[in-house]
Amino acid sequence: MQVNTDRQESPFTEEAEKIIHDIVSEHVYTRMPIRVLRLDKMELIERGAVINEVIDVITKNSSLSVKAEISRGTVHTVKKEEVRLLAQQNCEYAILSHTWLVNQPEVLYADAQIAGWQSSAATKKVTGFNKLKGFCDTASGEPYWARYGWIDTICIDKSSTSELDESIRSMYRWYLNSKVCIVYLAETPPSPTLDGMERDRWFTRGWTLQEYLAPKVIKFHGQDWRPLTSYISSTGQNIKNDRFPETVSLIQEKIEKATGIPPSLGSSTEHDYLHPSSTLSRGRIIKQMQWAARRETTRQEDRSYSLMGIFNVSFSIAYGEGGERAFFRLIEAILATKPADQVCQLLAWGGRPLSDEIHTSRLLPSGPECYGTPEVGDPAWLEVKVPRNPPEPTVLTHIGLKVRVLIARAMVVPLAGAPPFDGHQVQFEVRSSSLKFDPLHVHLLSAHETNPKPKDIYPSLEKDRDTQDPHFLLAIYTFVEDNTKVQIPSVGLGFMLAWYPPKDVWLKDSDIASVYLNARSKVDTRDAVTFARTVNSKDGYSTLMKDRLQGESLVMASLYL
Repeated sequence: MQVNTDRQESPFTEEAEKIIHDIVSEHVYTRMPIRVLRLDKMELIERGAVINEVIDVITKNSSLSVKAEISRGTVHTVKKEEVRLLAQQNCEYAILSHTWLVNQPEVLYADAQIAGWQSSAATKKVTGFNKLKGFCDTASGEPYWARYGWIDTICIDKSSTSELDESIRSMYRWYLNSKVCIVYLAETPPSPTLDGMERDRWFTRGWTLQEYLAPKVIKFHGQDWRPLTSYISSTGQNIKNDRFPETVSLIQEKIEKATGIPPSLGSSTEHDYLHPSSTLSRGRIIKQMQWAARRETTRQEDRSYSLMGIFNVSFSIAYGEGGERAFFRLIEAILATKPADQVCQLLAWGGRPLSDEIHTSRLLPSGPECYGTPEVGDPAWLEVKVPRNPPEPTVLTHIGLKVRVLIARAMVVPLAGAPPFDGHQVQFEVRSSSLKFDPLHVHLLSAHETNPKPKDIYPSLEKDRDTQDPHFLLAIYTFVEDNTKVQIPSVGLGFMLAWYPPKDVWLKDSDIASVYLNARSKVDTRDAVTFARTVNSKDGYSTLMKDRLQGESLVMASLYL
């Protein structure tokens, strides 16, 4: 970008101009979208034009203190911060969250490249153009007074793979950095009771989840573009919605009903959310996966791509890879960047596992829908104490997911009165002489097979004629250890292992865990492993001394599952 060197027209030194240019450029390239709409003219402008406009505003309207310092070419750190503040104020933009039209065309980037496109779009794409104009008019007017705006339909050149990749990876940050996110609920008509708002399609789409979680300020507008809640005017006056003055608490109830996401603790005029690095506090990964479990996208890959910002990870976009492979890459990125107390939450799921064609591990789910099982989000589970930095990390390898577990022999007895197996979950009681607490009531969240057979749940029904009845082991994953002891929670996550010894092998119960490990360096998890989570109501931990583990027929081991 060229720096203005016309000394007759500028009161600033060349050094000062360069400082202004560098600060504004850094802000535009790191905190703003690739291109935005100039709302008053409803025209697209690129980053370079934004930089020039903002520099012009700053140099003409800067405060005297800043201008005096800059004009002497002695801009110190504190004055640079003032310039940064001016850049931030003059680069503010509004952003739209909406759902794409069904069976009607949107106004796209390609349309805006044709001379006279506005007149053409107003005639040929009436509904799409009206939505675009409604956003521009709303964002540029009271109370937002935004100069710039962004909407995905027209501001992304989807013919450019590099631009599409950057846009998708940066979109969460663009919503986070916006002055305000205007949510347009196209299916929510004016109503004092907001009838049907929770059924609006906006609450079911994959991309709108991050558009709801990311912004610092979010405002809901109905079908007629009128705000559904009150707002603060540019003069600081609280402007009530003259039709529906008391909709703030009601709209929060509707949102929670539709999404399962609790209302913000912010004021009635703002919807504040934490930065992604903060939202991933203890228990959050499961909750966020649950929020995404029932969301839909037109392209299957977008179910995963739309979650990158929420989990604060990044990977390349590859449309055509399929939804399952895209989700695997999302899980892979989370495993590689999050601490153990968050990683463990990824393993609490039910449903269909990842295809063998993508990875050999059976501990990885095939999609976000696997976290939609109600039991996964049990409050007791979220409180399990797992160290952030365990002795051995959970690592994804080419032969499976390496997990450190505590293994005990277990007797698996079906619970009296338990519901029949429905292909997704079944209840058992696990009794172990090794563990000195009451029998564990366990939910097997999944048989981890697309079409489970009876032997997956009751292996003795279809055992191989050359093997004995299966021996069950409980591999406990959520435990805490130090140099001398192991603590096992009463509510946690574990894996059920089934081993079919040959007929000519006779073992004592105390030997089974050790022999099982020696017999298999890599467990065949297709039939052997399923998720288990205790559901008994007791709290607290059972403590075992490490020097007593062998005597208690327990084995500490790292398995590739």
